[in-house]
Amino acid sequence: MGIESGDDFVRNKILNKGTTRDKIVSACRIIKKYKIRLECENILGIPGVNLTSDLETAKLNIICKPDYAASYIFQPHPKTILSEVSKWKYGFSGNYDEITNFYQSSILDIENKTERDNLQKLFPYLVEFPCLIHIIKLLIKIPAKSFYRLLNKIWIGYCARFRIVPYRFKISEFLWDLYLFIRR
Repeated sequence: MGIESGDDFVRNKILNKGTTRDKIVSACRIIKKYKIRLECENILGIPGVNLTSDLETAKLNIICKPDYAASYIFQPHPKTILSEVSKWKYGFSGNYDEITNFYQSSILDIENKTERDNLQKLFPYLVEFPCLIHIIKLLIKIPAKSFYRLLNKIWIGYCARFRIVPYRFKISEFLWDLYLFIRR
């Protein structure tokens, strides 16, 4: 489910999603009630949005209780208003070939860039373990992107195996798949 942002203004006025927080929470509750696996997808580092709003996105995910909370770093896409805003105000050159992916880092000059890039990698842990909020707020200030990326990959692998598509397997299969996933 594409939550995108925990902030109604951002979700509806900037991203044009046209849905309320209450509708998202209600839909997630119905999905969980019928034991359907739920992955929520979110965008962090949106131009004009701050770190506090990104943390609100985590809070909405906590309420929704997904089996996996995915988060991505905003990257501009051609012929969108946010792409034009990114060029005008956030240092985007307009060269879309510069965009490698939405897992690594924002190519924009956004407020709290390092913290928001790090939050993207620690986001699923925050959603799963809300009691870590104060620790994660401290960790995102530490420049340990490679370590956070590894933690993120481990969590994605765990959720994929045990939550999203669970099945019985040998521990050797798990370790081999984990090795291949981390190498990626």
